[in-house]
Amino acid sequence: MRFSKTWRTAYVHGRELRRWPGQWDANFVDDDAAARYAAFLGGAPDTKLAG
Repeated sequence: MRFSKTWRTAYVHGRELRRWPGQWDANFVDDDAAARYAAFLGGAPDTKLAG
């Protein structure tokens, strides 16, 4: 695992994780997974499961 100079981004296992916005001590979140989850909640099928 490595971090950007600003500690806003973490890189782990080929994935780029960003800090949760507005929080100085927040956990990191995967933007791609968060977008898929939001789409799923909106009624879209999860393409990784549909497959």
